[in-house]
Amino acid sequence: VLSDHGYSTITEVIPIEAMIRDAGFPASGDNGVVVAPNGGSTIFYTNPPDPITAERLARWLMIQPWCGALLSSEAAGNIAGTLPMDLAGGDGARAPDLAMSFAWNHDDNEQGVPGHAFSAGGAPGAGQHGSMSPHELCNTMIAGGPSFKSGLLNEIPSGNVDLAPTVLELLGLPGAEHMDGRALTEALEGGPGQHEVEVRVEHHTTRRTVFKSEYHQIVRTSRVGNTQYLDEGDARRDPMPT
Repeated sequence: VLSDHGYSTITEVIPIEAMIRDAGFPASGDNGVVVAPNGGSTIFYTNPPDPITAERLARWLMIQPWCGALLSSEAAGNIAGTLPMDLAGGDGARAPDLAMSFAWNHDDNEQGVPGHAFSAGGAPGAGQHGSMSPHELCNTMIAGGPSFKSGLLNEIPSGNVDLAPTVLELLGLPGAEHMDGRALTEALEGGPGQHEVEVRVEHHTTRRTVFKSEYHQIVRTSRVGNTQYLDEGDARRDPMPT
């Protein structure tokens, strides 16, 4: 039994495409940008591909109060203040130039459930997902049967990407070695104890001064073996001293 994601409560809906157009980025041509909103995040393709336009767009996003973590692909170049798209597993031939997670917080909603975030759609007070908030990235998987340890709460980082390798492990079939995930052996009978599993937590940070404020973002990942998990990502803006 599993869910595919968690949820945040929408703080405010941001008309992201209209704002991009108002900022001087048309859909195509000089400074062209294709905007693809996805709830708690938005991806951007320069159209035609242009690292200079991607740089201009990144600088504009960094000053917006609703902009959280901001990742850039290899194709967009080394844009100061951004972090690599690979941290979210999103780089490659079809990768966007930029991927932005909306800003989020831990505030409770009216029902006492923590987690609010800006969104590209929906309505304030409703639920949404797609950002780098841990309230959206954390979900639930419950497994039972003779192959699983009884009464175990698995604290080792895992993700939906691990489901198929775990099923193959249970069936004794090959193929998991070609997948991004891993078999959750710590949850299986005869598998290692959680204290035996090495977890490496990494904090990826970057800063950039933009228009008299400092954009500072941090993305936290965990790694178990060769599998990397995105734990959370957000940003803040600090005014520069006068």
